[in-house]
Amino acid sequence: FFSSFLMRRALPILNSKLGQVFRLAVIPGDGIGKEVIPEALRVLDVIQEHTNYSFEYIHLNAGLETFKATGSALPARTLMGIKNCDAAIFGAVDAFGVEGYSSPIITLRQQLELYANVFHCVSAPVAGVMQGIDMLMVRENTEDVYIMQEMLEETKSGRVAIAMRRITERASMRIARFAFSQARVRKKKITIVHKSNILTKTDGLFRECCLWVSNEFRDVECEEQLLDSFVYKVCRDPSHFDVVVTANMYGWLLANAAAALVGGVGIVGGVNYNEHFVLAEPIHGTGPHLVGENRANPTASIRAVGMLLQSLVPSGKLTQCIEDAVYETMKDHYNTMTPDLGGTCTTTEVTDNIIANLVPHLKARPPDETDQDRQQRGGIVVHMD
Repeated sequence: FFSSFLMRRALPILNSKLGQVFRLAVIPGDGIGKEVIPEALRVLDVIQEHTNYSFEYIHLNAGLETFKATGSALPARTLMGIKNCDAAIFGAVDAFGVEGYSSPIITLRQQLELYANVFHCVSAPVAGVMQGIDMLMVRENTEDVYIMQEMLEETKSGRVAIAMRRITERASMRIARFAFSQARVRKKKITIVHKSNILTKTDGLFRECCLWVSNEFRDVECEEQLLDSFVYKVCRDPSHFDVVVTANMYGWLLANAAAALVGGVGIVGGVNYNEHFVLAEPIHGTGPHLVGENRANPTASIRAVGMLLQSLVPSGKLTQCIEDAVYETMKDHYNTMTPDLGGTCTTTEVTDNIIANLVPHLKARPPDETDQDRQQRGGIVVHMD
């Protein structure tokens, strides 16, 4: 299962010192973010018990509740605290129709220039889920309509709302190189998704930049799909696609659609990335219908933390251990998972089950052990690249 997930070589190691204490900013946000992020920290606590890595949690506030209490959705103290950490874990935030409110996650992506948003969508071993899907959804993360420049005009025929969309050569080339680098260490296949037949200037520039970068990666098979054509084909034959790269708004919509194909938003984790910092987050929102019920699926947050660890730990083995544990837990989903996957477990019980499967993996393959060490004691070497 895990061998198909090959982001390690393309995500530079931010820190790699054995025995290091990593400072992690923890921002649960609103809604079920406050319930699932503590579960992800429980997994990190277990890792601390069984490895030479340690984590210091810096708890910070952001979101709608913070806005109501302080007048700022992302207080200066939170932003400064994040900048003083090695990486961050983010939950979810509300963002609906509150005067003066601005989404803190969007602000963080732009302030920290976390230019790549990456979600790994792979089939869950769950009844009713199409098997064989393994897509890495890569989206440009700093521009498009997310620059949030809108205006409302009064006209003789009524009000007119206009939104600015910005696509730059710099950002498009950067995300294209990142996505092609991912494709090179996976199946050497990439799909560029755009709508340049209609948006000839903005999507036209994005397409042009991606195709230009493709000349730097001759070993990667490159195809392009119009947005509507991609939606049709990904629903019909999702296993056809491997790495998908697209602009900001399209990417968010397509990643959520892909999550539905592989088992739901409760199991898909992601990261916001640049060469110096990674912020992990689940793909799901605040889940207001689940708040306080202890029924929210923590798997997406746990997997997001696993992806984050790839940029902190040199071997990538911690991520493999987490993914293997999650997969094994989902195989018995009726007895081990929350109701969204047909199970009867609570949020806390799902984490208990994942941890029960994680510990043997940590003991069997110490994450800071080299392949040479393992060979000397007769262990099997799993090549990660």
